[in-house]
Amino acid sequence: MKNTWFYSLILLLSFGCSPKITQDMPTSIPKPDIPDVGLTREEASRLSQLALDCIGQQYPNKLGQVLGDSSYLAEPRVLHPAFYGCFDWHSAVHGHWSLVRILKAFPDIPQAGAIRAQIAENLTAENIQGEVAFFDDAHNKNYERTYGWA
Repeated sequence: MKNTWFYSLILLLSFGCSPKITQDMPTSIPKPDIPDVGLTREEASRLSQLALDCIGQQYPNKLGQVLGDSSYLAEPRVLHPAFYGCFDWHSAVHGHWSLVRILKAFPDIPQAGAIRAQIAENLTAENIQGEVAFFDDAHNKNYERTYGWA
């Protein structure tokens, strides 16, 4: 008798907790009406200077990698030949992305030449191969995965 009550209760709860499906449910969530705040040329210039000031600055630096042995101890620029600045790898990636994005929107800002030069210096095929090699290492396959691989 106890089992009958127990199974009846489970059955009742499972039907009572089921969401009611109706034809009136929206198929998508409406997007809020948020105005585009825009970015002025002056703001773009100021923001690009912040990124320029940090992407080439090797120290201070928070590495955060897994050390397989003593050979893993190296300068940030050796470990991450393209993205060694800005305190950490994640910020260096964002700094480069920001510079490219700003340069596309404002190709005539005063920092345009410096941006192009820094991008050309950091984002070479050899440097990117070095970045890829870091992720190919058995100990660092998941390094910054939520940021760099999302």
